Amino acid sequence: MLELAHVSFTYPEGKAGFAVNDVSLEVHPDQIVGLTGRSGCGKTTLANLVCGYFRPDRGEIRVGSQTIDGPTQRVAMVFQDDGLWPWLTLSENIDVALKAVPAPVHNTVEMLKEIGLEFAAELYPSQLSGGMKKRGEICRVLALEPRVIVLDEALKSLDYQTRCEVWAMLRRHMLRHPATLVINITHDLLDIAENCTRCIVMVRDAPMSEVDWRPDAELEQKISKIRSSILGAADA
Repeated sequence: MLELAHVSFTYPEGKAGFAVNDVSLEVHPDQIVGLTGRSGCGKTTLANLVCGYFRPDRGEIRVGSQTIDGPTQRVAMVFQDDGLWPWLTLSENIDVALKAVPAPVHNTVEMLKEIGLEFAAELYPSQLSGGMKKRGEICRVLALEPRVIVLDEALKSLDYQTRCEVWAMLRRHMLRHPATLVINITHDLLDIAENCTRCIVMVRDAPMSEVDWRPDAELEQKISKIRSSILGAADA
C-alpha cells in the first residue's frame, strides 16, 4: 500500500513551482489511480515526492512498512520525455534493470517478446519510433518489479492503439504481481475513465477530492463526473 500522511512541500524561495499542502492519500495494491487537475496544481511535485526525488517538509510517505526518504526500487516513474538510455540498445536498457533485481522472475528475451519488440532488441533508441521507445521504457520499469508505478503524462504522445497496448501490458504485470499499484498523472479524462479504478482531482492550496463513480459506469458518465469535479474545485 502507498500511504501519504499530511505531506507538505514548499520549493525554496526564488524557484518555480507550487507547494503541496497537507496531502493525505491511501492507495491499495491492484488499484490504478488517475491524478488530474489544472497545470501548476502540484501533480508532478507530488509524483517526485512519492518517488523520493523530493523530501517532504512535513508528513510521511510510506510504501508498505518502508518510509520513502529517497529514491528506492520500490517506486518507479515513467516520464513524458524519452527515458531510455541512448547509448544502450533496447535489450541492454532492460538488462540493466533486471540486474538490479536480486532474483528476477523475467528475462530480457521474454519481456521484449511480450511487448512485441523482440525484433528490435539490438536497436538503439534513436532507431525506434516513439511508441516503441515508450513500450521499451515501461518494460524496463516493469523489470524492476516496483510496488508503485508512477506515470507522469507518460502516455500523452502515444496513439490510441499503442496506448491500449501499454495498458494491457501494465494489467498483465499487475495480475502477475498483485502487490503493484499505479498512479496515472494525466489531463486526458478519457484515459482515466477507461483505465483507472479511482480518480483524484488536485487543486492548488486546497484539499484533494475523489471523484464519486461506479467502476461499471459508462465512460461518458465517468468523464462528466471528472469534469464536474475539476470545475467545481476551480470554483470553490
